Amino acid sequence: MSYLARPRIGFFGTDAMVNPSTANNENIVHLLDYDRVQVLNPPVVEGATLPVMDDAAYREWMTSLVVYADPDTAATPNPNWQSGMPGYWNYWGDHLATFGNAQATSVWVDDQPVTRAARDPLLNAFVAFNARIVDVNPADSYGTQFVAAGFRIIGPDRDGELTELVRGGCRPPRTPGG
Repeated sequence: MSYLARPRIGFFGTDAMVNPSTANNENIVHLLDYDRVQVLNPPVVEGATLPVMDDAAYREWMTSLVVYADPDTAATPNPNWQSGMPGYWNYWGDHLATFGNAQATSVWVDDQPVTRAARDPLLNAFVAFNARIVDVNPADSYGTQFVAAGFRIIGPDRDGELTELVRGGCRPPRTPGG
């Protein structure tokens, strides 16, 4: 199945939000051993030797400012020195993703999109989507996916009351005897 297969719902919102952890966005400081799927301790820093750190010291170092130069410019007479955090801009990200106030703007059942609310109750309905953004391959730029337990579209029913028009996703596994 393709995400381009019909039926398809288009939606738009202005306050979508993702909160990714960026501690693996390695440019200068190398923090991960991809082959063993573990944190490097000590981290590998171009032109520096760091000691092994306990968890508290590692966390403090990851969230403090350091001065560095890009490897390409570090050997030049006037390197491009700059300050930044080894964990980059969002070390504490929890990977939450939401589409905010997104509303359905088009519906495709066949080759022609429905774009008038009178023809389909999904138009202008709200998209309820809370998920986690998952970087399935930290060494690649195109390996990001959204993982959600549910996806809902909420809009007015025939009586004008808000209701779930579309529901999708998976249920959490049941516990034995539950």
